[in-house]
Amino acid sequence: VYGFDLEKQTLAPAIVLDLNIYDACEHEYQVLHFTSRNLDMMVTPEHNCLARRRSTTRNKEGRVREIKTGFTLVKAKDLHTGHHLLCTSILSWNDRSGERMAKDREFSDEFIRLCAWVMTEGSYHPTGGIVVTQSREHNSPFIEELDLFHTAFPTSVFEKTDHQTYSSLGTATTSYRFAIRREIGMLIRQLMPQKYPTPTFIRMMTASQKRLFLYEAIKGDGDWGPDQKNLAVIERNRDFWTATRTPRICCGKKEEADAVQMIATLVGIRAHIHDKTDAEHYKTPVKSWLVSLLRNGETAHVIACDKAEVTVPMIWCPTTTTGTWIARRNGSVFVTGNSHVADAWANAVCVIAPWSMQMQGEYTKRRTLGPQPRRRALAASYATPIPVAGGF
Repeated sequence: VYGFDLEKQTLAPAIVLDLNIYDACEHEYQVLHFTSRNLDMMVTPEHNCLARRRSTTRNKEGRVREIKTGFTLVKAKDLHTGHHLLCTSILSWNDRSGERMAKDREFSDEFIRLCAWVMTEGSYHPTGGIVVTQSREHNSPFIEELDLFHTAFPTSVFEKTDHQTYSSLGTATTSYRFAIRREIGMLIRQLMPQKYPTPTFIRMMTASQKRLFLYEAIKGDGDWGPDQKNLAVIERNRDFWTATRTPRICCGKKEEADAVQMIATLVGIRAHIHDKTDAEHYKTPVKSWLVSLLRNGETAHVIACDKAEVTVPMIWCPTTTTGTWIARRNGSVFVTGNSHVADAWANAVCVIAPWSMQMQGEYTKRRTLGPQPRRRALAASYATPIPVAGGF
């Protein structure tokens, strides 16, 4: 998993040491629920939140100067209108595995671009091959880009002739197909066995390659408006917002949306997942998820949040080596503190659902006779996959 290094003020890898669960059958727990347009955080009053203060001052000339403090742990009950909660950050220089020299990278940029196209427009065949399809009528510029993969990987990417496809409404379209086989096809299926990047693969990408993956995924199955210009190089996060619309990536699987959100979070881009059922263009509703890449969202201002006191039947929180972790609730990501072994009861956080919970493995709702913490030591392998709910 990933946490926040308070000394370096950046994200850093962390190891889950413990999982504290409180689900006493005769007790209900008081929690604070902070909600805004892009934040949904539910914590206990004694929970350590990651926040900083921002204020303004005037110099002798009368000019306004903004003062920002570093992020520190603040009790949820002590949060006030001057605090800003941390929602995303970047990995530290030593941990983001990138801005390394090109010769030291695990993969080439062309391979990362190809993987993004496989995730959005590709399909796995039982024979072991991979096919990427593009429409000639609607995406002819992208076909020219896909032709370049045949030049980059001449022995593994094979061109195919035009192929007739039919939509659910019976409309025929002409598509161009690319077959990916041999060593490149085997490597892609190993790194993306379910057609989306595994956490290990994401970890091996450099920061610039994570941006490149997101950029190609938007072109493959996303949207950012007609006035977006195609860029040859994505050097900074702000290159995503040269158009008027918010860039979005459509995912056919919840796990695929989780992977995209994880990539965005690790490069300092705030991403939000929305459930979407597309019944307008299909005879039968198609379940999908939209991942929106938000331009402004490093922090959430407490003054813009609605605060409510509610009771819940269960609370839980992990214990990590950094003392912090990246949590997610209802599609919104935020960085927060965690439970320590000595004071786990005071710092239990993040209510998911009262009837079931899944986090880094299969857990079902359990009841105890009293408010005693239930801790389960997690193996090292549990720290790698993206949890179905809770964070990463």
